[in-house]
Amino acid sequence: MRRISAVLTATIALSLGSAADAAGQVCMGNATPEGDWGVQAIGGLFKYDLRDEVTGVDLGVEGTANLDGPLAATAAYTMRMPESGDLHIQVARAGLTLGVPPSLLPLPIPLAICAYAGVGFSSGNQESSESDFTSTAFPVGVGIGIPIQVSPALTLYPAITPQYIFANVEGEVIGFPIEESDDAFAIEIATGFSYGRVIGSASVFLSDLAPALGATPFPSRLIALKVGVGM
Repeated sequence: MRRISAVLTATIALSLGSAADAAGQVCMGNATPEGDWGVQAIGGLFKYDLRDEVTGVDLGVEGTANLDGPLAATAAYTMRMPESGDLHIQVARAGLTLGVPPSLLPLPIPLAICAYAGVGFSSGNQESSESDFTSTAFPVGVGIGIPIQVSPALTLYPAITPQYIFANVEGEVIGFPIEESDDAFAIEIATGFSYGRVIGSASVFLSDLAPALGATPFPSRLIALKVGVGM
């Protein structure tokens, strides 16, 4: 009986481990299979805690590349459109994840853990205040996720990514130069999915990053939906 139980346990662990190996980006809630790449459309709602609260819609596109081995990369471009006012924001960001091989994790479940580092750039202008700005931000953190196979075709990838972000803002207001920096801890909670070649995710990003003089690449709040295809 013990032998049968051990065989069943090993079989279940092997099947879950294979799911983790096939989705090296699972630690970040992404669903691009290992050795493949994907393209996703992004739609979201953002909030900046600036001198005045700024909320609006975030639209863009993201590319993901899950390289052979533990390394994966993402890059995205979005336009942030506030609900009111004349503030215009463009954002570009990129990131790398380095995963810990599942064979090195002595855990009864196939948790995927990775180190994460990225860079983001944003630029914007506001005609009413005669201001423009650019911002650079550097996030570093740890991603933790797990694959959950719901059916032969559908797999979910819930993940959490605590991170630290440093940001710098430079620009001009009515001809006067400005510069400000800020740092904060942030967290992103995401659930990715794959259904055949269709991939996507839903995520919530929360941070206390709030320079008063400009909108950084990473807002105070961001609720995002992504959907696309894996190649």
